[in-house]
Amino acid sequence: MTIHVWSLIGGVNTRKGSTIHALTGMSRERNTPFEICLVNGQYLRMNPKVMPINEGPNTLPAIDWAEEVIANSHQLRTNMLISLREDDNFPDERKPHAYIGTLIARGAHIESIITLGDQTPEWVKDIGAPYGHILGSASMPANEIAQRVRNFWGWA
Repeated sequence: MTIHVWSLIGGVNTRKGSTIHALTGMSRERNTPFEICLVNGQYLRMNPKVMPINEGPNTLPAIDWAEEVIANSHQLRTNMLISLREDDNFPDERKPHAYIGTLIARGAHIESIITLGDQTPEWVKDIGAPYGHILGSASMPANEIAQRVRNFWGWA
């Protein structure tokens, strides 16, 4: 089994959840698989998490969250779309690099990370996966951000 991850990261109010909603049509409560069409005409089944996985009162630490993802992955390949909140006030175990690093340590493939509202952090560049950033996302419509993300990722 392999896990492939596409991720949006950004601070508060950078439109992470709204962008995933615009990409998928999924609401906050409904995190069910959907299919996306790639620009080459192929389809990819994706498991989205609309809300940032490291935000909220019931947030699991990175290690526990990764173990839960692995335990619930019943396919040979699981494709995930997640968002992570960058926040200097979060403890280290709730920061995006902890979640991404834990996934990598468990054998996940990071397909791409897009940073919303800020320059790409150095830790993202050090991973070696494709990356990009969209500055000014807080004042952009979610569908405009989603279109830029689709272009980055080769999604139709």
